[in-house]
Amino acid sequence: MSGPFQNTGQSRPCNVEDPIATLSLTLMTCMFHRCAARALLIAWIPFVAIAPLLSLQPTFAQQNGSEESLPKLEELETPSLEDLLTGKAVSWVVLNNNDVIVTDPIVPRPETLQKLQQQLQEAEANLRTAALADREALAKEVEARKFLYVTLPDPDEPQEYKVPLRLTSRIIHHEDHMLNRIDLLLEEQQVDQAMELLTRLQRNQPNWPGLKEKAHKILFVDGQRRLSSGQPEYALVVLDELHGRDKYHPGLSDLMGVATRQLTADAIERQDFQKAQFFLNRLQQRYSGHPVVGEFHRRLSELTLKQIEKANQAAQAGNAREAAIEIELATKIWPRTSELVAP
Repeated sequence: MSGPFQNTGQSRPCNVEDPIATLSLTLMTCMFHRCAARALLIAWIPFVAIAPLLSLQPTFAQQNGSEESLPKLEELETPSLEDLLTGKAVSWVVLNNNDVIVTDPIVPRPETLQKLQQQLQEAEANLRTAALADREALAKEVEARKFLYVTLPDPDEPQEYKVPLRLTSRIIHHEDHMLNRIDLLLEEQQVDQAMELLTRLQRNQPNWPGLKEKAHKILFVDGQRRLSSGQPEYALVVLDELHGRDKYHPGLSDLMGVATRQLTADAIERQDFQKAQFFLNRLQQRYSGHPVVGEFHRRLSELTLKQIEKANQAAQAGNAREAAIEIELATKIWPRTSELVAP
């Protein structure tokens, strides 16, 4: 096949041990007849257009008997949760014109294009300084490294194809699909399903870029969900775990403040001042000077002052026992009240 997308002439799956695969990753375009194309289309993404745009690959379009082009990136949907957990893993090779070619998982990954470009630059540098006897072999290596080698997900006869790196914009790997699906699940607050995907990804690719941030996002959304469902204490437990991982996570301070406000107000209403102090002290430890702490400091100080006034009135009335009870209660409400602190 002529044109930018070329068959490597191999009929074997791309393998890490394969010298071609380790050399670089390449685009695979499957030359199957209409019924095979129709079956693949039904099975997964609109693959009728396994040929690139007609302007790039007229020969292939004529041979394939199809006038359809590759799908655009914006036309494709992120694989479903079920596909990602039980289906065949695929990568999307996104071309400069935003066309997408669906392939088997590509190696090396992540940062495929960056690594291949670095390998190409190293090969070019070696060629410039090579001895005359080595130049022919190195020139072939340089030429080979200009391509991305990939395999199309054709179960009958996998074939390798290649596309110039200069025509490739980016690669969305299977693992990237999982991260994108996690975002979509969290938009619907489907935390359990998002956690299932995260756990799978952590097990298979623990160092994948963006994995840690997604784990933090799941905790944050879980805290939001629990708070909105009337479980502020459970929400605070989840948010406290997130604080231990990322104190400066966007919105975390505010959300912990909302949960603390609800719990503290409830404790005050039940006159459980010790518990109110516990929630406020914990928030103060996490975020010194948090406005919610200041808000309840004023409120509890006012309650304490009222209690002190009752104690003074009892003392003036000559009721020492009642005065002692009232002042003891004042110390339990908010010990930080200035009137209770010894000079």
